[in-house]
Amino acid sequence: MISSPLNLTIVNQKFFLEKKIKFLVQQSKKKNIHCIFYNSEQNNLYNLEQELKTTNFFSTKKIIIIKKSNLLFESITIKNNFLFNYFKNPRLDVILYFFSKNFNFSLDIKNILNKYFKINEIPILQKKDFFIYVKKKLKKKGLDISDKIIISLIEKTNYNLFFLEEEIKKIQIYSYYEPKINKNILENLVFSDFEYYIFKLINYFLNNKISSAHNILKYLIQNKEDVYYIINQMFIKLKQLIIVQDLLLKKHNQSQISSILNFSPGKVYFLIKETYLFSINQITHLFMNLLELKYLIKTNQIDSNIGLEIFMINICFNRSVPKP
Repeated sequence: MISSPLNLTIVNQKFFLEKKIKFLVQQSKKKNIHCIFYNSEQNNLYNLEQELKTTNFFSTKKIIIIKKSNLLFESITIKNNFLFNYFKNPRLDVILYFFSKNFNFSLDIKNILNKYFKINEIPILQKKDFFIYVKKKLKKKGLDISDKIIISLIEKTNYNLFFLEEEIKKIQIYSYYEPKINKNILENLVFSDFEYYIFKLINYFLNNKISSAHNILKYLIQNKEDVYYIINQMFIKLKQLIIVQDLLLKKHNQSQISSILNFSPGKVYFLIKETYLFSINQITHLFMNLLELKYLIKTNQIDSNIGLEIFMINICFNRSVPKP
């Protein structure tokens, strides 16, 4: 963990931003340091000022993580500004981590940052660099995968770093059973972009993150995915989660579940991981609501697009599927 009280990280890709923040949170827990999040787009300067003046009650130190710092930095004026004066003489028991997509600030702000901050820039991972990035990551994890398979993995996940991270985790689990990963194994192991989005949809619905769910639906529909097909795939995945939860309650392990369902170990790993996030009641409730929605659509009592929109609204307000 960086010891400087003032830190700025320039990071443009969300994956590396979240990875860095996750690391900071983990380190703060290990060292029993209180960690606070601050979003400059949602909180005003006054709130941050009060936080910097507050005594630490939970630990000897505290970390304040400030995402989207551009607006906050641009609000600084050299004359009569608390932050500017604070930067000149920061508290040693408070560690500030600012995150910004770029270094496009006014000259005055750049001078302040260069003078008082420890600045770190995480380079943008370009498509041409994905192969080397994935190869190094796999090697670090001790996975024996050929260059052709790596290329196939990158293409199948469509250069999405979040997808890649999940798939590498599954490959790592599978490698305990089969150390040598070939193309056939990869095809059965790795989810498509669509499957990943379906699981994210389920996750967002169960967490009541309707705005995030709507964004995924909008993306899928823009990519010519049929609305009823999306609903049906969510229904199928929920059914799989219920079955896996039942098998886990019956004390079956991952290998046994893989054999019973004839699913790859990677798929079972992902399903088990999802089942631990939610109760059987939550999953069953969403499953039954989707079952009712499917019935209304199949019997032409409601249009699939309208039905799904109303379904999301009802989820938001904790209601069941609307009656026609």
